[in-house]
Amino acid sequence: MLLIPAVILIVITFLLMQFNFHVSGGKGIFVQAKEHFHHWFQKAVFKHNWEDIHCRKRHANETVVEESWVLELSKQLNLDAVGTSIFDSNTGCNDWLSVITKKYPGIKIGGAHVDQYAVDYAKRLFNKTPSTFGTIDPDGRLSFLPDDKKFNHAINYGGLKDLGDKKIQCNLVIDLLRILKPGGSLYLGHNIEDNECHVLDKYSHVTLPGCYWSELCLKNRTDIAEIYYIKEKDLFGEQSRIDDCYTAVFIHKKVVLSRSRGGNDGPPPRYTPHAKMYYCTTKEARNGKFPSAIKEALGLQVFPGRLYQGYKLVKKLKNSMVNISHT
Repeated sequence: MLLIPAVILIVITFLLMQFNFHVSGGKGIFVQAKEHFHHWFQKAVFKHNWEDIHCRKRHANETVVEESWVLELSKQLNLDAVGTSIFDSNTGCNDWLSVITKKYPGIKIGGAHVDQYAVDYAKRLFNKTPSTFGTIDPDGRLSFLPDDKKFNHAINYGGLKDLGDKKIQCNLVIDLLRILKPGGSLYLGHNIEDNECHVLDKYSHVTLPGCYWSELCLKNRTDIAEIYYIKEKDLFGEQSRIDDCYTAVFIHKKVVLSRSRGGNDGPPPRYTPHAKMYYCTTKEARNGKFPSAIKEALGLQVFPGRLYQGYKLVKKLKNSMVNISHT
């Protein structure tokens, strides 16, 4: 009698493996069902946890979070501030939180993941604060976190593409802004946009429109002080084996909220300007370089990290300037 259930399980597993396709650039329902069944089967039969399957053995091309990365990230997010807190919305194997808590022992943490098994792993690893970890909703929201639960900083390294549709990715980023304190900051890692990458074939299913965060998803937000980009190879170093297509996006929230976008409310964001940071705009800039014609018209000197006022002036001229060649 036990043979029939075993055969049924084998058939179901085989069928699910045949539907290994993506919907809207993310994981399809059959892929998710197959993964959940695989994790359940591994745990029930072989006593393997999520981390045994995903974290014990790494692929050769996987990047490994190093302490030097955290130090570079800290220059943008001020992780060394007393009493600070950080939320990782793609915990996975918990590489980032593990290195961050080792470097800054007093930091308060929280996190989320699309996979409940990954969340269970994070809760086991950081068992002093299990209530600050939860599962991302199918629509990208963080409904397990109430409005009064706030963090100083939030990160998402490479997890947005697993959400699939760009609207769902946008929903998650908007909800991350909800849980950020005034003056907080957000890091989106392994970001890929079609104006940043010239070899798009292998990334076509996860590539976002150019300047997606500053020009589309968060365009009309009145609580954002600044959005800037840094190529991840420039941020973490050439030895990091990060593809040229990946960018780091930093989003700083205003200290004082205003009713108008771009208002100079309160003090400026606190971060250490990076020599190769830039502001992404689809028409005025390309790959971090402002067109020389615009710079000459405005009489601007370019100082990385302090282009925001010049950037806003450039936007005012965009309707009057045509046929500008990008450098």
